[in-house]
This record gives sequence, structure tokens and C-alpha cells, in this order.
Amino acid sequence: MNKFIPFLLLFFALNSFSQKEANFWYFGRNAALDFNSGTPIPVNGSKLNTTEGCSSFSDENGNLLFYVGAENSDARSLTIWDKNNNPMPNGTGLKGDSSSAQSALTIPAPGRPNIYYLFTLSTANTGGNGGVPGFFYYEIDMSLNGNLGDINTTVGDATGATNLSDGKDSSWTEKVTAVKGYDCNSYWVISLSEQTSASNNNEFYAYKVTNTGVDTTNPVISEISNFRTNDQRGYLKVSPDGTKLVAANMTDNTFIFNFDNKTGKVTNFN
Repeated sequence: MNKFIPFLLLFFALNSFSQKEANFWYFGRNAALDFNSGTPIPVNGSKLNTTEGCSSFSDENGNLLFYVGAENSDARSLTIWDKNNNPMPNGTGLKGDSSSAQSALTIPAPGRPNIYYLFTLSTANTGGNGGVPGFFYYEIDMSLNGNLGDINTTVGDATGATNLSDGKDSSWTEKVTAVKGYDCNSYWVISLSEQTSASNNNEFYAYKVTNTGVDTTNPVISEISNFRTNDQRGYLKVSPDGTKLVAANMTDNTFIFNFDNKTGKVTNFN
């Protein structure tokens, strides 16, 4: 059963997208697979060398666009490589932490074919060892850098990063997931701020992404009464139909919630 769980979680992640955006997998120590033929074929040349979270993304026809992770297993910052295995010009030293379990998540911008959003994050514990704690997003524009893609540094701070942590960098977790909205023309990106104090409840943050961009000013915040954990490490996954959310903690159990893909609200946990 333990061996089955990672594949189940990966299945949930891949079903967030309807075409061939997940046909290339880049992961682990220079590992990569091409699923375009229906059978996984090894791919050479990957610069990725990470022990935890990473992300790769293809276009709707299954052509690799870029991949994200650490360049070596000791690195804490994140790098974006283009399809030719070269770092994007502004794609090194990204905020967050490669040691986060879900260190990088990519979604396509609705209605904007060349634009992708990369979400990164880190806890205060991992951030203190070289990463930057908090929850961030970057806009990747594939029309830049000779159509090989680059970070759009006109969005966010001078590096292109936008902080989504709502002033709670130190309590952010390693957990992030995404699912299509009820209207099928938007996404919800969901992450978790864990309050380890006995007097505070944990809060889910759901950011809606539409054809106008990431709504950074109106996150849907769901404070879950009596839901407190003592470990910011773990995974967050949402079911493909957008109705259930699972928070798995490394040392503190697994919890199932209801999710409303119309409103972004999280309720009821077991």
C-alpha cells in the first residue's frame, strides 16, 4: 500500500490538466521520461538533481517547455531550465526551497497561451538553511528568450517573485496543489499556513487564477476550527473533480476535507 500512495498522488496531480501537458516527467537525479508514445522512454540531458519537489511542463501537444528544481542535491534555491537544458536567464536562485516536499507547481495561464505560473514555497525551518520561507509565484513568458522562455520580471519584485504569504512567511508549509475551477476556465491554487500554537487554527489559502492573472488581493481563506498540526512538512492534493482535499503530514497524520471549486472554500475535516 505504501508503494501505491505516491502513484495515486501523482495521478491526482496529472489529472488537473486535460491534454498532454504532463507527457514529460523530469525528477530525481537527472532522470526524465517521455510518455508521448504511450510507453515511457528515457530522456538524456536533464540537469535536475533533487531529492524532493520538482516540476516539469509541456505544451498541449506534448512538447517539453521547461522543468524546475535543484541543480544539485545540496542546493536550496530553485532553477528553471528550458527544453534545451539551459537555465532561463532570470530563472536561477528562485525563492522558496528545493528541499520542500512540493517545492514547485506549474499551471498554464487561462486564455494566455504563452504564459505559465510557477508557484514555489518553503517553511521557516528549511528557509533558515538557505531557502527563502513563504509562498511565491512567478510568471513565465514563453515568448521571451527567443521563444525558450524566461521569468517576466515586470511582475512582482525585481526578480519576478510575488509573495503570497499574507505576512505569514514563518508559518507557511511545504504543501501546494491546484485544480480547475467549476467554470473550467480558471484554476484554484491551494496552500496551507499551519499555526502550531495551541491558540490558533490552521488556514488554507486558495488563490483563483483566471485570464486576468493570479488574484493576489482576494485569497479565499478557510480557517479550520480545531485543526492544528505540529509539522509543516508533507503534501496537499485535491481530487480531479475538485470536491476533496487531502493534507498529509510527515509526522502528524493525514486529513481529508471538502473543497468547493466554485468558491474556493475548504470545510469539514476527518
